[in-house]
Amino acid sequence: MTTDRPRIVRRDRSEIINAARAAWRHLKSDDKTDFQYWLKIGAALKLGREECLRTAGTNRPSGKRYAKTMNEWLKREHLGDIDQGDRSRLLELMDNLPAISEWRETLTQTERLRLNHPSSVLRKWQKATQRPNTSSRALVAGHAGGISRSRARTAQTWGRRRQ
Repeated sequence: MTTDRPRIVRRDRSEIINAARAAWRHLKSDDKTDFQYWLKIGAALKLGREECLRTAGTNRPSGKRYAKTMNEWLKREHLGDIDQGDRSRLLELMDNLPAISEWRETLTQTERLRLNHPSSVLRKWQKATQRPNTSSRALVAGHAGGISRSRARTAQTWGRRRQ
C-alpha cells in the first residue's frame, strides 16, 4: 500500500501522544471538559489510525486486522479506556475539523464554552449544517397521517422549484 500522506517525525509523534495522554488524564479527573483537550486526543487518534492502517496493510479503518492493531495501539498509548463511541465521533469530528472550527466561530462564547464533548459538538454541527431531506420517502415518513407518494413527489417538485 502506498500513501501520499507525509510521515510524522518521531519527536512530533511523541509530543502528540504525550499531549493526548495528559489531556485524557485531565478529562478523566475533572468533570468540566474543554474542547481543546479533546482536540489533542483527536490528533493522537488520527495519528494512531494512520499507523494502524499501515501496520494492518489496509486503507480502510475496518476489519479484524485493523481492529486488533488499533486496540493494541490504544492500550500501548494508554488511551484504551476512551469510550469506543466517543473515539469514533471524535475521529469523525477530526476529519471535519476545518468546517467544524469555522462553524464554532459563529457560536457565542457561552455556546462554545458549553459545547465541549465530541458527541455534542458533532451532533450540533451536523444539525446546523445539514440540508433538509426532501426525498419522497422522507416526506411520507414525516407525515404519519399518510400522505400519498404522488403528493410527496409533488411536494418535492415544488420544493425544488422554490430553491
